[in-house]
Amino acid sequence: MYTWNNVNAIYQIYPRSFKDSNSDGIGDLKGIIEKLDYIKSLNSQENSLNVDAIWLSPFFLSPQKDCGYDISNYLQIDPIFGNLNDFKTLLDEAHKRDIKILLDLVPNHTSDKHPWFIESRKSKDNPYRDYYVWKDQKNGNYPNNWLSMSGGSMWRWDENTKQYYLHSFLKSQPDLNWNNPKVREEIQNIMRYWLDLGVDGFRVDAVWALSKDPDFKDNPINEATFSSPQDFGSFINKNSKNGPNLKKYLKSLTDVLNEYQDRFMVFEFYPDSLLGDTYMQYQEIQDISNKSSVFYFELFELTWWARKYQERLNLIFSKNYDNLPVVSLGNHDQPRIASRHGYGEAKALALIQMTLPGIPQIYYGEELGMTDVDIKETEAYDNFGGNGFDLRDRVRTPFRWNNSNYGDFSSVKPWLPMGNNLETINVESELKNQESFLSFYKKLLSIRKKEATLRNGKYELLNNINDEILSFKRTSKDKEFYILVNFTDRNLKAPMPSPGKILVSTNPIDNLYVNNEISLRAFEGVLIEKVN
Repeated sequence: MYTWNNVNAIYQIYPRSFKDSNSDGIGDLKGIIEKLDYIKSLNSQENSLNVDAIWLSPFFLSPQKDCGYDISNYLQIDPIFGNLNDFKTLLDEAHKRDIKILLDLVPNHTSDKHPWFIESRKSKDNPYRDYYVWKDQKNGNYPNNWLSMSGGSMWRWDENTKQYYLHSFLKSQPDLNWNNPKVREEIQNIMRYWLDLGVDGFRVDAVWALSKDPDFKDNPINEATFSSPQDFGSFINKNSKNGPNLKKYLKSLTDVLNEYQDRFMVFEFYPDSLLGDTYMQYQEIQDISNKSSVFYFELFELTWWARKYQERLNLIFSKNYDNLPVVSLGNHDQPRIASRHGYGEAKALALIQMTLPGIPQIYYGEELGMTDVDIKETEAYDNFGGNGFDLRDRVRTPFRWNNSNYGDFSSVKPWLPMGNNLETINVESELKNQESFLSFYKKLLSIRKKEATLRNGKYELLNNINDEILSFKRTSKDKEFYILVNFTDRNLKAPMPSPGKILVSTNPIDNLYVNNEISLRAFEGVLIEKVN
């Protein structure tokens, strides 16, 4: 099996939305098994992405108040997705195809239906009381002014024990007390359970919330944006996250990986510009261990401007890493990249992502050009924000295998609507079109797998930083590749350091070879190999 240093990409599967095997409208583990050959085939890769790793969003036992991120048993699989034997089969079939499996580890909070919390709220002297964060009221009110990301106070009153418990997210997701070494040990043992079964690592959810200010001081007001004491953005959230023990807690997770061969974890971490330099915040998490990395979200967060992208990429990727940066264009919480920017820009960003050092992460459907789906309130499922429904449903709609009524995702009405453009945006149709999103991704992934220089080579600036064209090169002892992207809606020309052959373009290729200059069409990106 490939080592993590040679993995060409990580493909995120949202189990609810990938493939329904039992006609209940919800995707499941057997559905993923059925479609593994799409990720990587045992035989010909003609109809597969040829991706080396999968990240599975949570499938553990859960009340599903937050689509599985509210876990009531970390060691049990929710029946809506299958059972442990199904997972073992999935793991075996993936490993037969040299596909690594990452599970989604949710260490910051549990469901309020978890046995630990049920015990914790029984009494103040319960052995599990200190598994969670409990505080007395302060002057007849909340312990402090911290706000939950789901809206309202982070504190929820428990009438039985006359104290507040802390929840960074939904009130049904009480925060674990990471100051308690027993909690850290519990999470480590959960990791060992799945690692012993053979999983290859973890994506670790919402790590910024693990450590808070030990004195629970109020967050200061953000004078620039203050609108209401109930508005999350009205405060500089310096005390309710990214606390002094964060690195220590993350190190306790990576220490477990050291007990196993070739295991890896990726931390979900969003830097906060109000708390200092975002690059330095990324680096602190990136450097926790050579067994771990962090998702870099810059590619979908930046304003569409060549200069800004170039400056950030130079800053992040000019460094030589002992571990592997993981570059993301989207996930289950973010607008799809084709909706955020447009189809041409989305292709250009994919080319950048696939040619940077480390490991690119692909959110299911990005490779098809899937877009956000308008969800009627009567069709909605998610209620994270408490406003009837949440925009996250729009990016979690079922995968499209063909252009049939439900896209061959299910034989019955799916849990979320399929959306528009099903006729053309689906696997079957795009495999037949050499200019489709899918064909484009397949070319990039094939080249990335073949060329170690694109995975592990040196990153360098190609041409001078400017407002219109982003450019960089990837080099090794015997290979050199040039990447150029036109960020404008005009045709432009750029100098070339050496003659080269165009391997991939976001547009149809007119001239395969270039010499001392290249012409780039609007929003065009190219990957060029140097030729002598």
